[in-house]
Amino acid sequence: MAKTKLRSIVSLTGTVTGWAKRLAAQDAAHRVVGVFDVANDVQVKLPGGSVRTDTEIAQAVRRALEWMRWWRTIASSRRCRMAG
Repeated sequence: MAKTKLRSIVSLTGTVTGWAKRLAAQDAAHRVVGVFDVANDVQVKLPGGSVRTDTEIAQAVRRALEWMRWWRTIASSRRCRMAG
């Protein structure tokens, strides 16, 4: 990761292996005295190369939404039985 300070604005670049590390770098840069803002251009590369296509992501979102709809139906029917 590289850091460049220019007029109290810090630019972070490089690659890390997780979102927590990216945010930790940003938080650390914000704690430096005199830093006004941070431009976080750090890329996250997950171990194992787990890259999904837009189609795979869209399918996962659809499954999650269908599951949520199913769960709300079940929860709603249980509330009706308990109330009645």
